[in-house]
Amino acid sequence: MNAVLEAPARRAARVELGIIRRLLAPPERLTVTEWADRKRVLPETSTQPGPYDSTRAPYQRRPMDAIGDPGNHLVVLCWASQTGKSVILENAIGARIDMRPSPLVLVRPKIDDAEGWVKERFEPMVRATPVLRDLVNLTRGSKDSTLRYKRFPGGFLFVASANSATELAGRSTPFVACDEVDRFELSAGDEGNPIGIVERRMGATDVGTLVLTSSPGRAENTIIWPYLEGGTFELYLVPCPRCGREQDLVWGGPNDTRGVKWDRGKPETAWYQCAHCGGRIEHHEKPAMLAAGHWQATNPEGHYPSFHLNALYSPFGKTNWASIVDSFLRSKGKPLDMQVFVNTFLAELYEEEHESVDSGTLSGRLEEWPEGQIPLGVGILTGAVDVQDNRLEAAIWGWGAGLESWLIDTVQIPGDPGIPVGQPRSPWNELDGWLLKQRHLNSRSMAVEAVMVDSGYQTSAVYSFTYPRTGRRVFASKGIGGDGIALLGKVSFQSKGRVPLYPIGTDEAKNEFLRSQIHVGQPDRSEDGTPSPAPGYVHLPKWATDDLLAQLVSERRVPHMVRGRVVKEWRKHTHDTRNEQLDMRIGARAALQGLGRGVLASLGKRAEAAAVPVKSKTELEKPVAVESEQEPVETPVELVEMRGPRRFGNYKVGSW
Repeated sequence: MNAVLEAPARRAARVELGIIRRLLAPPERLTVTEWADRKRVLPETSTQPGPYDSTRAPYQRRPMDAIGDPGNHLVVLCWASQTGKSVILENAIGARIDMRPSPLVLVRPKIDDAEGWVKERFEPMVRATPVLRDLVNLTRGSKDSTLRYKRFPGGFLFVASANSATELAGRSTPFVACDEVDRFELSAGDEGNPIGIVERRMGATDVGTLVLTSSPGRAENTIIWPYLEGGTFELYLVPCPRCGREQDLVWGGPNDTRGVKWDRGKPETAWYQCAHCGGRIEHHEKPAMLAAGHWQATNPEGHYPSFHLNALYSPFGKTNWASIVDSFLRSKGKPLDMQVFVNTFLAELYEEEHESVDSGTLSGRLEEWPEGQIPLGVGILTGAVDVQDNRLEAAIWGWGAGLESWLIDTVQIPGDPGIPVGQPRSPWNELDGWLLKQRHLNSRSMAVEAVMVDSGYQTSAVYSFTYPRTGRRVFASKGIGGDGIALLGKVSFQSKGRVPLYPIGTDEAKNEFLRSQIHVGQPDRSEDGTPSPAPGYVHLPKWATDDLLAQLVSERRVPHMVRGRVVKEWRKHTHDTRNEQLDMRIGARAALQGLGRGVLASLGKRAEAAAVPVKSKTELEKPVAVESEQEPVETPVELVEMRGPRRFGNYKVGSW
């Protein structure tokens, strides 16, 4: 009998002795990954029970180690479901309990979520992992253990609810992990942003790490996305088995040259098309790609590590490419189901259809007219120039009644933009001739009446080009983002030569184009096929390439953290998305604005005048000119000549 009673006592003594030895021994210097590979055991409830092995999902290593690095005050994971972010948090917490014990707090969206996490994740982890089983008291009903409060030598773990400001602010701890933050309420009771409450409470310790994890939610109220963009925004690059070149895995689309592809109606045929060589990558090749992959920052200046990962990377069975395609096909046409797909599989923000347009949608509305020719309905032409490091790009847009618009012409001119105009091999020389080229409607020539040249790159060369051409309304410009900034601001004068520079309110122009005009329905057509006037409609030509269309809709409004406040800003869809055509659309629209209210009010009359066939050689050679006074004029539009002092915006231009 005594022997039976002594057995539990001996076991308890051994446990206590082991704890004492561990506390007295110097701490092990292991990364979270090393700790997990050596000591973590996944419970029977896991899809892969047994010893943890980081080689199965190697993309988990760097984020785990970043969380374990005491030098990181903030770590952000914006990941798809079923990619292992929960295991990362569990490993990070387990490693701290074993090697760096201290008070720990995990925050879940609601009390039910907090209790469920303890029952379904934490307690099974402790029971399955010997080193934790010896340290954490799971016996409920004592002062050392309740359902959401667990003590261990040197600290405790409290699992809080984001709904309770009292729980969030009740403890100062050097480690807080907020899990599934896009499911948090925007305010913890009446106390405000729950993340802000946690950050302020952590500030009382002067040291510590805050971890934010979540799949993203809707664009208008996401919490995780601004934190993702504020950090290093790292993507996991993997090599193509065909060409060896690295790339991040993206969903893509029907007109994209990379991404997931499948035979029509057969999701089981899904494969991945390489962004570089177009090679076909099969799903069974993914493990080798993951093993050879690495994280790369798209924002190296970020002050903390942040990571984005979609479900295409997941090595787990329920997220193979075929099953992802099947989920997509079952979600089509069902907005709520599509939101789940976008958020939990692609780890992207979900936007209503009126907030974004896919380039594939634009390809279905292309119209027939030759490049450089002007369709009926156009009353005036304006242009814009974008300066890249190895080329100039330019675009001409035509404008009609109610800001109906047509893409008329585009050009890419290779060369070094740093070589000033007039010098040999300068691309500015060719640009000048291209802008002066006459374009025709009904055999009547039309000149480009105003041009904005972006001065954000090679500024001196831009000034050298625009200053002598202000008489042709060719001006340097600079885009300025932010709400409430006018489409075209007041002119300023730069450098000793007093070069006119116009600020362009890019948010105002993008809101008008991407949130309004691009969504206007196609105009009706008369019996002869002529389209009816459609104010705001954007006409696009059949010669427009898929890349051009993608650039026009290359940005979306996403939440961004500014001085602790979430605001919406226009951002490119991905870090490597090109947006030159969108920038030039914005520049051409600003150029039109600078011509004044008189021109804007008379666009319909000008279009009617331009549509009248010429009657003589003299009239054939006469351009449709622009009166750029600020108010409408009664002079017949088709007879107006440009002469005398005129204004562009608030600047009096020289005589023509």
